[in-house]
Amino acid sequence: MDRLESNEIRIDGLTLRVIDYSAEEAGAGLVVDVLAELDSDEHEAFRDLWVERGYMTVKRIGIDETDRSMRFGQVFWSAHDRLNRYRITLVEEAYDAEQGSPFTLDLQNQVARGHLAYIRGVVAGLTDLLVEKGVISGEDSQALKARAEQEEGTRTFDFYQVVDAGSLM
Repeated sequence: MDRLESNEIRIDGLTLRVIDYSAEEAGAGLVVDVLAELDSDEHEAFRDLWVERGYMTVKRIGIDETDRSMRFGQVFWSAHDRLNRYRITLVEEAYDAEQGSPFTLDLQNQVARGHLAYIRGVVAGLTDLLVEKGVISGEDSQALKARAEQEEGTRTFDFYQVVDAGSLM
């Protein structure tokens, strides 16, 4: 298990202040668990990295200055005054190559997706009904749908907010 000396980890150039850190060699790759902080004004930059959902360049300052290609595993976050805390699992691309698809869903996520699909159907039906009844125009309906598509990643990230990310480890 690695111990972080400099108290920071860099993800695609965004530097996170580390509170707690552990890493484990898992097969051909590395899996990192970290509790980190960012100022609230840096939250949007972190969220944008999460929304991208691909592999990123990660540097573990003080342990290994080598750039590693990693993706997010689990991410939970919480807001505290002028800073946010993040409980993050990072998984190296080499691990995924050895283990197979990194995006296998567990049962809890499958159930949640089913509920969200149901709600999405209800909202779409209500929107169509509002147009049919003349409450809103077809253009208004299309604008609502376009806005929802544009904000999907941001709204999805909000599902992972918890009371205190530091209490999850």
